[in-house]
Amino acid sequence: MEWRKRIEATTIVLALSVWGWPSSARAASESGPADPNQKGNYVSRREYDALKKEMNDVKAQVAAQNQTPQETARTRPIAESLGLTDTRLLITGDAAAGYFDPQGQSSTFTAEFNPMFLWQLNERLFFEGSLELGLEGPELGGEGSETEVELDLAYLTYLINDYALAGAGKFSVPFTTYHNHLDPSWINKLPIDPLVYGDGGIAPDTGVGAFVTGAVPYRNMLFNYTVFLTNGPALITDDPESAGSLNFDNFNDLNNNKALGFRVGFLPIPELEVGYSFEFSRPNPPGFATVHSTLHGVDLNYVAPLAALKGQLTARGAWIWSDLSDVTYDPTGDLGFGPLFFDNDRNGGYAEVAYRPLDVSERILRNFEFVLRYDRLDIPSDAPGGGTREQWTPGIDYWITARTLLKVAYTFDSSGPDADMFALQFATGF
Repeated sequence: MEWRKRIEATTIVLALSVWGWPSSARAASESGPADPNQKGNYVSRREYDALKKEMNDVKAQVAAQNQTPQETARTRPIAESLGLTDTRLLITGDAAAGYFDPQGQSSTFTAEFNPMFLWQLNERLFFEGSLELGLEGPELGGEGSETEVELDLAYLTYLINDYALAGAGKFSVPFTTYHNHLDPSWINKLPIDPLVYGDGGIAPDTGVGAFVTGAVPYRNMLFNYTVFLTNGPALITDDPESAGSLNFDNFNDLNNNKALGFRVGFLPIPELEVGYSFEFSRPNPPGFATVHSTLHGVDLNYVAPLAALKGQLTARGAWIWSDLSDVTYDPTGDLGFGPLFFDNDRNGGYAEVAYRPLDVSERILRNFEFVLRYDRLDIPSDAPGGGTREQWTPGIDYWITARTLLKVAYTFDSSGPDADMFALQFATGF
């Protein structure tokens, strides 16, 4: 009704304008500006054209709104074939600011911003991309501070059917669930990553390649799966401090041998998921002895409200085994740390439990969450940086909103008191 009233009003104005527009005024407007001293209610040619254009625009909008369902059904397939259907773009992500004080080292403030772009091109085609923006440096000499920008994710997915989704690009490798679901700063309940997923860890993070993922329900249970093929990790062979470990930030295929892996998950009840992950690759660089890498991983996630505890209990954990072929590093001694030979089997994992008293009467207490995590990483004693490292990290979170929290934690490290660390982090998801 509103559009019809606008058309009627515009039509009346046009009619009155033309009816009251004598030939002398019309000629004057077409030849140039009207005489400012001329009397009468006249409109210029420019005003007339503007009113006419507005009426035509309103008519077109009304016609589009009045399109019949039959016309929509007939024209939509054509629009879809041309990629002209409506698209949807969502900008989300997370951000965090922190304070870290490792014993025996300088304390520092940190900041990070991780925007994520989710774009639905049509009913089956989707794109996800995200950036990591953080602060890097400085070096020991005080120079080198800079803003670090990294392309974290960039991949397209296509919905094949209700049980399968195919994708390609740079994506989180679904080896266990941590990097896929738990590492954003507002989801991770502690300010730092578990040892097995951090720098020097043994689990893949992101990869460049392709994947197929989906889920299959069975009675009251659910099975999910992902199969992936990526360029794979790179074996570090020339660094005396990390020889024998894998660089998972490798974006190019070194030797035309891809990494193949999968993860299967099982949810016997909605609150519990258990999973098994596997990855096989040949990570050796050209000119180095052939090395086979086999990774196995198991993970568990449980989240449920418990009436007896008057709150919500969260239990998470994972364990990973890394088996690499035994080879000699720096066999000629030209790099200054070889010949170096060791049994290159590694393993590690974490176990985390958290409790939030959501059902207690005190309102402020309901916003607190109490967290405890145990970490362990075993590296061959003969390997660079070898030995067993353990950490205990208790923490307290205060939830300001459902996606914003303040985290306080202290890490006790088996490496010695100088490796302990106090951490404070303010994180939000948007």
